[in-house]
Amino acid sequence: MKRFVLIMISLQLFIVGCSNNKQLEPNSTPNTNLSSEQVQPPEQQDQALINNQNPDKNNPGEAERNDDEEIEKKLTEELKTYLYENFGGAGNPEFATSWYKYIDNVRINVYEDELEVTIYTSIYPDDEGKEYAEKFFPPIWGWANRATDPKNVTFVKVMGQNNRVLASQTNPLY
Repeated sequence: MKRFVLIMISLQLFIVGCSNNKQLEPNSTPNTNLSSEQVQPPEQQDQALINNQNPDKNNPGEAERNDDEEIEKKLTEELKTYLYENFGGAGNPEFATSWYKYIDNVRINVYEDELEVTIYTSIYPDDEGKEYAEKFFPPIWGWANRATDPKNVTFVKVMGQNNRVLASQTNPLY
């Protein structure tokens, strides 16, 4: 019984799929293009290529945001590596700076063409903590303002416990 039902369903799908109810107009030719896309003239193909450069044609801002997120991620990893290798003793606490151990996380945000660095720490937000947070700025500016590969970092802020701003500074070279 199951075979009979399967054969009937298959036969019905075959018949429906093979039937073509479209009538050809007297001067038309059948479409021999097997793909579902229509072939376009070269000038339309060029425009289609330009449009496809933006993956989300209906929302170009979304594609731009995705690009910004990729830049943020790449630069954040680059900065983390720079800090780890130059100030974190490359994993050896004996060679690490006194302040490196307080870095919990680093994040770079893109705002138009400018970058903002945020350093997250576990430092208590009192006067002593705010003073200690000032030690984070020179290494960040050293990374951002390198002559061989300058970054457009305009602002750095250091966050303490409970996400309270300990210190912030604009780029001294701008």
